[in-house]
Amino acid sequence: MHPGQHALTLATNNIEIMIHVGLATAPLDGEGFLAHVKAGDQVQVGQKLVEFDPEYVATNGASLLTVILVTNPERIDEFYKSAGDVQAG
Repeated sequence: MHPGQHALTLATNNIEIMIHVGLATAPLDGEGFLAHVKAGDQVQVGQKLVEFDPEYVATNGASLLTVILVTNPERIDEFYKSAGDVQAG
């Protein structure tokens, strides 16, 4: 979890995934975010990682666009494109 609570990295099976909530949210210094995990925590499927106030972030950041990146794509044999709505859980 980034100290500003707006970004975190998940690691499993030698794959690392970074989730960055909003654009230009680092300068918010954690305002509008509530982390439910900390660095080194073991997390489970469905576990809440971070909450944020979308109105505050949209008003004080550049965008609510949330980026999800594989930070070590060389470890993945093949990517499959998918489209559709994301379901919680």
